[in-house]
Amino acid sequence: MNYLECNHCNFNNPINSERMVFCKECGKKINNNYTDWKKTKFDSSFQTYVAKETNEIESINVPQLLYKKKENLLIRTGKFLKSNTSSELKIFVASTILQIILFFVLINNSFTKDAVTAENKPYMKDVKWANYSISEQINLTLPFELKESKSILPDYLHNYVTNDKVLKAESSKSFSVTIEEFDVDEGINIDEKSYLTINDEYMQSPSTYITMTSPVDHLKIKQFNTSIQFGSYTMNNNKYLYENYTLISGNKAIKIIISYLDGDKLLRQYAGIVTQTLHQNISKLI
Repeated sequence: MNYLECNHCNFNNPINSERMVFCKECGKKINNNYTDWKKTKFDSSFQTYVAKETNEIESINVPQLLYKKKENLLIRTGKFLKSNTSSELKIFVASTILQIILFFVLINNSFTKDAVTAENKPYMKDVKWANYSISEQINLTLPFELKESKSILPDYLHNYVTNDKVLKAESSKSFSVTIEEFDVDEGINIDEKSYLTINDEYMQSPSTYITMTSPVDHLKIKQFNTSIQFGSYTMNNNKYLYENYTLISGNKAIKIIISYLDGDKLLRQYAGIVTQTLHQNISKLI
């Protein structure tokens, strides 16, 4: 997958469409976005832009420190992947090895160069990285244990859905990944706008105010047509960033919402890992 690095916060933004202009992490306009790039290279295609102006990252974007510590392992992995194995096996092996490396670094608290302690990061005591399978098809890597939770659907929707399942991974009101999957009754049509207004528990708090919302983008995650929106909000005078995903396939719907406290570099990296593992499930743009 190809990524465009933000010139403001250095976040690697997955290139999902030609309309990707604003950083989904800090919300600021990225200098080298395709729309501006095209103005001076009007005869070049989007594929040319992706090939020349973006970074290709096979899997999770882990710190440079990780690559230095595990350089030999990555070299051996690269040699193996150049052999005549199938594409699916290559992806599986590369993803598995990088996941193992990632967990090693996280467990040893070397995720950043700065010292991180439980005293100044109260959520550290809850960190428990693991892989989860959502709807038996979508894989996610989460920093906190995924547990059953209460529904985030508006009350009226409960009259039209079945097989409702709600899970959440969170800690200390600083980081949350809410996942709710359900089946919509036959004959009931829920439009995209209604789906996008379904927010997580943090965002539904009476003390919450939405401060920024990005345009809606679209992509394909496995067989699910997916709408995605980014933004920020304030809750109890604290600023949060969020990513709001709506996955639809037939009458099956899945909401995945990531919320985390802004200004905490470690939480931003946690969110980046969750996002990139979700994007590894992307099959094609729509």
